[in-house]
Amino acid sequence: MMNGYMPLQPEFNCFATYMEQREQFATDNSRVPLLCYEFLTDETFSKPITAIPDGCIDILISCTQKPEAYLYGSVLQRIPLDLLPNTKYFGVRFFPHHLKRTNLSIQELTSNRVPLHDFSKIDFYCIEKIADQGTFADKRELFLREIGERIFSPTPSHLIRYALERIAETKGNISIKDLGLEVNYSSRYLRLLFEEYVGLPPKLFSQITRFQYALQDLLHHRRKENLWDNGYYDQAHFIREFKKFGSLSPKLFLESL
Repeated sequence: MMNGYMPLQPEFNCFATYMEQREQFATDNSRVPLLCYEFLTDETFSKPITAIPDGCIDILISCTQKPEAYLYGSVLQRIPLDLLPNTKYFGVRFFPHHLKRTNLSIQELTSNRVPLHDFSKIDFYCIEKIADQGTFADKRELFLREIGERIFSPTPSHLIRYALERIAETKGNISIKDLGLEVNYSSRYLRLLFEEYVGLPPKLFSQITRFQYALQDLLHHRRKENLWDNGYYDQAHFIREFKKFGSLSPKLFLESL
């Protein structure tokens, strides 16, 4: 269950209308952790809305104008999103190993977006029904009922589930060598599994997880000292890796929100 860990997209949270709800979608033999959310974009964008690396997949449905639904793979650096002004969006965030297998690989989604109907053959009427629901709760309920079974599945690999849980448990601070020793598999085999089920190398996924935990700590506590005590070697290491994924120093990132 990833130990309750769910990454943030902090610029989404900056919208005054933002709301979210954690869910667990029940499959045949497990539960899929989800974050459902909704926000309304401003009439005019004074600056573009950006996404940061999170290791997750998001489904975004535009609800105000012509309804459209896209699958967004995790980005590898902070990038602007092509959101429309004055538009309500309903979204669902989840970990990629819970995405059903299709002819589209998880790797193809990384830093990319694809129309949802191209991925799962979900018809336009279904998306329109969700977009037309009056409340966030109704959108959430209809999405889970109408689309959940077509999108989500339990991970067939116990090994990848364990590896991801250990990465979350250690806040991204476990080496791939140590992880391989725990599961008694080679680092090379772990990399192959991650490419298939996560779309990212295990080392990169761990770095993104560590960055996300540090970001959550930064946002929740607005700390000004000891910002590097999230498994980084020192402050310089923390700032360097934060810039790698957030494009700004921690201080400037906070000021940009």
